[in-house]
Amino acid sequence: MPQWSWPDAQKMREAARRPGMPGWQSGLIEHLADAEEWVGKTCSPLMRAIDDLIDRLREWLNENRKAIALALLALIALALLAALAWLLREVHAVTWARTRLDYLRLVAFGTGAPGTAGAAQYYAAMERLFALRESPRRPTANTREFLAEATEFRPHLLPQAAELTWLFERARYGDTPPGAEERRWLRDLYRALFRELG
Repeated sequence: MPQWSWPDAQKMREAARRPGMPGWQSGLIEHLADAEEWVGKTCSPLMRAIDDLIDRLREWLNENRKAIALALLALIALALLAALAWLLREVHAVTWARTRLDYLRLVAFGTGAPGTAGAAQYYAAMERLFALRESPRRPTANTREFLAEATEFRPHLLPQAAELTWLFERARYGDTPPGAEERRWLRDLYRALFRELG
């Protein structure tokens, strides 16, 4: 099936001169032919400039094919890294890894810091456990507010979390730093929370 295309000015004029063509129609076709010629003359420098630009762009692309491919690969790699970072943040991968390291350091090897710093380490590790389960601590929340918010939908964890919070507060605000017995108690409480939340 032949494709139809817009007739050029010469074909329009030939059509306008057909015998039996009404004068108004013939005049209209002549005006269309004049307009088509004017558009062609006016736009031809622009079309040549666009064609030249496209040719130069093709030459540049052919000359710099390797650099363009490397740049595209770098952009793809950056996009993949950004997607990976977003995905890791969404699945809490860093928090998950930190909770595992906390467990190894504080429970399995028992190498937490002594005294008040050790109690603070256990409390921070408990915060990370709750953050892993979609209950992060608000920056403005004190220990009691965090305890209430974190255990609101997990009331079965309230005893362990409350005791660990109490030991942390006692170590932080009390007169004597926690001894070996309190550290064992903190370790047992954290182990129980880790089994539930980790």
